[in-house]
Amino acid sequence: MRHLAWLVLAALAIALPVEAQKFVRFQQAVRWQVVPELRVVEPGKPVVFILEVHNVSGAPIELRFSSGKQYDVLVYKQGEWSERWRWSRDKAFTMAFTSIRLNFGEVKRFRVEWDQRDNEGRQVPPGNYRVEAILPLINPHGRRDDLKASAVFSIRLPRRSGARTENRYYSEARQIYQPRPLQN
Repeated sequence: MRHLAWLVLAALAIALPVEAQKFVRFQQAVRWQVVPELRVVEPGKPVVFILEVHNVSGAPIELRFSSGKQYDVLVYKQGEWSERWRWSRDKAFTMAFTSIRLNFGEVKRFRVEWDQRDNEGRQVPPGNYRVEAILPLINPHGRRDDLKASAVFSIRLPRRSGARTENRYYSEARQIYQPRPLQN
């Protein structure tokens, strides 16, 4: 009886496609990051975040989601744990599985804009903030496997240093990275 069980398992392993046989953790297969367009944003001006998921696995992969929500963005005041703003808070999403297929080396970008208002609609005060981007994936075992990335930014009037502002230095530094155009 034991030999029969091993034969059945071996036959299943041979019959399954190679992609279904190997399981690579998403943390190793993709690079997930959030980048504020500006490091310093003036009070009342929109804050733009670029979210990027990059396939670094060496092969095509499919990112699966349990709903139409393929990402979420949260903003916290630096040093505090209570969220000030959540992108998905007032949105409705389809309750159906969705997926994104990425070829090796491919990058998928999302653009999120925040009007500096908290979840109750009030203008947030100037200060240092942390943005957290969540990629709510479903792993091959059907369990949720969130990837998280974070970055910091400030809401205040930019300080001038000679003829350059802080954001100009930040923009010049980001040009070295050379972000690719957004994909829809």
